Amino acid sequence: MTTETTPVPVAIDVTQKRSPGGIVALAFDVLVIVAVSLLTMILAIRFVPAIGLSLVGSKSDGQFLVANIESLAREEMLALGDMVRKGEILPAEMPAKTEKFSDELIKVLQAYADETGKVVLRKDSVVAAPESVVDLTDEIRSKLLKSGAMQHSHEPKDKP
Repeated sequence: MTTETTPVPVAIDVTQKRSPGGIVALAFDVLVIVAVSLLTMILAIRFVPAIGLSLVGSKSDGQFLVANIESLAREEMLALGDMVRKGEILPAEMPAKTEKFSDELIKVLQAYADETGKVVLRKDSVVAAPESVVDLTDEIRSKLLKSGAMQHSHEPKDKP
């Protein structure tokens, strides 16, 4: 004789009330979304400036500086040419002086970028920029002249 066990069906009480899950679940989901959004907004306002990002573009403090590199190089070449014509230096000295000027110019530009945390662009490559963008050309010229990397031009400087 074999005994079989048959599962007994579970009776469902049809008199129980069904939970009103649709509207309550939707309201709960909306509440969670609003809470998470509010928390995200508060954290963004608190921590985004600390990591160096800006939530709103500032018109007074841009992220770029410009310098007229072409003008500085032209001034240096004209000054060296004048010195050769006047016999103050030999033509063979021009490459070394030009290399010294180029190396010092790169160092000065990199120092500005490192100190300010801003990108330095060639002024002649910028198509348009607000007037608040700082032009470093005169400051760079002064530093190069003081260091001796740039020669004093006897002619008035040309500022395009």
